[in-house]
This record gives sequence, C-alpha cells and structure tokens, in this order.
Amino acid sequence: KPICALGPKAPKAPIASFVSSAHIVSTLLCRLYPKHFFALRGHEFSDTSESDVPVSIADLWTRCTTDPSFPAELSLEFYTGSGAFTLNAGGVAFGKGPDGKAIRGALVLPPWCEGPEDFVLKNRVALESDYVSQHLSDWVDLVFGPLSRGDAGVEAKNSYFLECVRCRRIGDGFTRDE
Repeated sequence: KPICALGPKAPKAPIASFVSSAHIVSTLLCRLYPKHFFALRGHEFSDTSESDVPVSIADLWTRCTTDPSFPAELSLEFYTGSGAFTLNAGGVAFGKGPDGKAIRGALVLPPWCEGPEDFVLKNRVALESDYVSQHLSDWVDLVFGPLSRGDAGVEAKNSYFLECVRCRRIGDGFTRDE
C-alpha cells in the first residue's frame, strides 16, 4: 500500500496527490534549500503565516499516514549525506506550525537517533536491510507493475485522480497531456 493508505483515515481511492511532486520534495528539503522552496511557493513566510512545513519526523509520519494529499516520498537526502536537510542554519522562518509556534528550528528527529548523521545512517541501514531487499518486488508492483493501475490498483488503495497523472499511452510509451 502507499504510505497514505496505512493510517486510520486511509482514502478509499483515489488518492488526491501523486507519489512525488515539487511541492512535497521542496517541503521536505526546505531547511536546506529555502530559496527553492520560496520560489515554488511564490512567497516567503512570516512567523504568523500558516505553514505545512513539518516540525518533526513524527509530524511528517502523522501527515503521511493521515493526509491523502501528502503522500511524501522520502528524498535521497534521507539516506545519504550528512543530514544537513534537517538543520535550519539560517534560522529561516517557515511560518507557524499546527501548535501556533513559529517554525524556525531544525527538524526534530526521533529519539532513536543521536543527530542528523546518525538519522541518515540508520535510514540507509534500514533501506539496505534483508527485509527491504526481500520486499522490493512488492514496491515495484505497487509503483510500476500490476498494482499501479486498474482494479488491482483500486484494491491495493493505490489509484490516483486522473488530474494527478495527466498522461496518455501512445504506442509503447507515454506522453503528458497538455
């Protein structure tokens, strides 16, 4: 199942957002690339602006499993590098979180890691684990295979609104609808 189909408010189908988007990736990496984040949003935030920037990994998990319009795909930075994407070295304002407090700090990491580098290392170890290797074909079926479309996709809670996947089949390939 896609991550947004795991929580208690899992959509029946279809899902309101596609697996990856510039919006989701820029939100996850906003602390590392604030200029890109603000350029995609078209504005900067103040401490009083409503924001969808996650405050913590726990917040990100809750949103991914309860909000079908935010099926966050973990970007490469979760598995490689120093974990700098979790820091906010410039103290940039990303608006206010659900608790009404300003989002200016680093992404709050889970208690099972000792810091950004350890967070990335443990994610990479999990990604390279025997369990993940044994279940990789399930992911391939979900993303590219029989569970990515049709009745099987609906049954797997893995179907999307047509507007999220605006492409059409031409011969053996696909092209985007304009």
